[in-house]
Amino acid sequence: GTVTTHRGKWPVSDRAVVVVELSNASKPLMRVTLPSDPGAIACPKWSPNGRYVAFRAGAGLWVADTTSGKTTVFQVGATPWGQQGFAWSRDGSRVAVAELGQIRVVPINGSTPAVIQVTGGVPGRYTGSMGWTADDDAIVYVSTDPEGDALAVNRVNADGTNHTPLASGGGAAVSPDGTRVAYITSTSGVFNGQPNDEHVLTMDTRGGDVVKVPVPPDFVLEGLLWSPDGKRLLLSSIDGVVSVAVAPGSPPIVYATGLYRSGLDLEWSFSEVTWQPKTGTTT
Repeated sequence: GTVTTHRGKWPVSDRAVVVVELSNASKPLMRVTLPSDPGAIACPKWSPNGRYVAFRAGAGLWVADTTSGKTTVFQVGATPWGQQGFAWSRDGSRVAVAELGQIRVVPINGSTPAVIQVTGGVPGRYTGSMGWTADDDAIVYVSTDPEGDALAVNRVNADGTNHTPLASGGGAAVSPDGTRVAYITSTSGVFNGQPNDEHVLTMDTRGGDVVKVPVPPDFVLEGLLWSPDGKRLLLSSIDGVVSVAVAPGSPPIVYATGLYRSGLDLEWSFSEVTWQPKTGTTT
């Protein structure tokens, strides 16, 4: 169909999420048909045990069992910030879903979801960039700060208790072992379009000392993802794809330059760049 916006509504007929074997991609193992009306592109995420695939479509969280082919749709609140606003727990039993001003924790066994009101006191405002800490005891997330004009990184116990503001910043990502969080901050306002003022920082998911991660100069910071071994961070944006070491001493690795340097255009798809799990290379 006709594309009328740069993002948001994808006028594609016969929309579906498909699972295939890498050795035989032409023969689907599972195909889940999505609603026929145009909508945001579905962004599937594997459960930690590799059995389930979860994705958002409309106001639903879809969980597909790749062994049986059964698909369960859980009703959740829609979010205007894309279809990646959810995170599997480390044991694969729950999915945390970002909603306006709150987090819905959905057990995939059909038990009653828990709703956690986010900190900051700004109803209906941004919630996202979620990750589970070690042992699934808490969720780290980003929301608007109490003033409602910037972003802040927070932690809350999985049962909704003990809200703890951690830092000012956004784009948070929890490390593979669940013990640290990396986030993007700025000296003159979060995400204000001034790359020279933006920084990548890491800290313990319980708070404490902050460590600055060296990043290339004049690089707009958007996508932020830990490597599987927890030693590097993948940065992706309109400026390209780069990985940087969490600990000092290793130079940045440039995988691709960006749109304004006659390279790879990731303006609308930087969040789809990821690591290959076993080798640590990018995909």
